[in-house]
Amino acid sequence: MVATRIVRLAILVAVIGGFACNRLEPPPTAPSAPIPAAPLATPPIRGVLRETNGGPIAGVSMWLFRWPARTPEVITDAAGVFTIAPSQEVCAPGSIVTLQISDSRHWFLPVTAPPCTNSPHPPEVTFELKGQPALQLTVGSPVETTLSNDDLDWAAYGNEYSCGPCKQIRLPLPSTPGTALVHLNWTGPDPVHLWLEGENDDYEFEKLAELIPIPGEHAMTLIAPQEFRRFYPWLVKVGLPVGSRSSGGFSELTTVHLEVESVP
Repeated sequence: MVATRIVRLAILVAVIGGFACNRLEPPPTAPSAPIPAAPLATPPIRGVLRETNGGPIAGVSMWLFRWPARTPEVITDAAGVFTIAPSQEVCAPGSIVTLQISDSRHWFLPVTAPPCTNSPHPPEVTFELKGQPALQLTVGSPVETTLSNDDLDWAAYGNEYSCGPCKQIRLPLPSTPGTALVHLNWTGPDPVHLWLEGENDDYEFEKLAELIPIPGEHAMTLIAPQEFRRFYPWLVKVGLPVGSRSSGGFSELTTVHLEVESVP
């Protein structure tokens, strides 16, 4: 009898232990669904638009662009400040988004927008963009402007002259045929260069002439003969050669004066 009771007790303990083990095992669960990635969007953008050697540029329209999509336009305020909210419509995998500026009074270098991101809370990207006043030199309308290290570097994208820091100036053809003379004089000790470019019938830029001052010179005259008239419009660049910024650029603010004369 005692042996029988011991056997029954062992069986009962084994059964209870089995139930206890079963209670400790977690119930099976279904695999969780993957969390979808956030859609591509541009980060928030905030910036300021200002002139080279000058103050803010107000009332200018700006937007992000990836053909054929574009964001709504924003306008710079009185301080030249603009903000562009995050946008999905201009984003696509591997695409490049550009920042477009509509301002006939100034020239700007191309601007690439920050890349699109999947981050749900990307940090704000800030810009300071400089615009060079759109200058034009014609007979009877000379141009006087300043040059400094705040000016832009105008780099060549084809058969053009590169310079920087420098300014570029439109030079329409004089109405009368003949030779055009571009007179340049400047203040300060720095060796200001002068370049003349044209545009051929295929809308390609052509290098036409370059003037390099001799030490101590502060005035030069560039001669544009009659045969240059097949290039239109003309573009003058004035300032320091490309690469000058790395060696210090301008030593002081320089005033340049240009005028054009037409001779038979």
